[in-house]
Amino acid sequence: MANIIEITDMTLSHGNKKLFENFNLCIEEGSFVTIMGANNTGKSSLVYAICGLLPIQGTIKVNNNLVHYNTNLTNEFIGYVLNETVGVYNTDRVIDELYLNASSKYDVDLIINRLNLKLIIQKNPHHMSVGEQQLLTLAIELLKNPPILIIDNALNMLDLKTKEKVMKTLNLYNKKGMTIINITQNSEDILYGNQVVLINDGQVVFHDTLKKALDNEKTFMNAKIGLPFMAELSTKLKYYGIISKIELNKTRLVSMIWK
Repeated sequence: MANIIEITDMTLSHGNKKLFENFNLCIEEGSFVTIMGANNTGKSSLVYAICGLLPIQGTIKVNNNLVHYNTNLTNEFIGYVLNETVGVYNTDRVIDELYLNASSKYDVDLIINRLNLKLIIQKNPHHMSVGEQQLLTLAIELLKNPPILIIDNALNMLDLKTKEKVMKTLNLYNKKGMTIINITQNSEDILYGNQVVLINDGQVVFHDTLKKALDNEKTFMNAKIGLPFMAELSTKLKYYGIISKIELNKTRLVSMIWK
């Protein structure tokens, strides 16, 4: 699969602090990547750089196009949901905001059902909770159907049930070819994607499949990031010989223990 994002020898500073130096990262087209790192590792700055919103040394290519600082190139290829942009809307009703960004009524009805927005479509988006605003902002970006969708810590105020529905919806769009990059500190999120990137000290210290990530607990601990609870529990049970393989499903894990 071809790379849709290529970052080569990128150096990026924030004030006097150098966040990345000779940083390299490639994202494959059609992948669902979870990017993780501890606080203050520059994850949000990485998003801004990819979107052409921060000056860098080195090169960033999006869909084989060179990204320049303050370019509009990302409007064509990248949709992004940033925590800081939540609350920026153009109408006084959620339903109107959806229609403003959709190409058809069918698309609006589809996104309402997929993200369970029926209870908020008549609300004023400026007066909603942060979680509801995060949901609306995501819906707007999905309606635009960009080749790449970047989510930067913008699902952290959703309740567990809503977040699971969101992640299943994102998987649907990913299966249709959308490249999804979820930047988060919640290790549970890695269970929904197919690639995991771990950043520490301005470098990629891990970039591989979910299965390989679950086998590298020490790497994540060194970066001050824990694996998902079920993965940690399963890993320990496997270490002590109680089970033979890592199992992430709670029901199946209980069955394996009691065999």
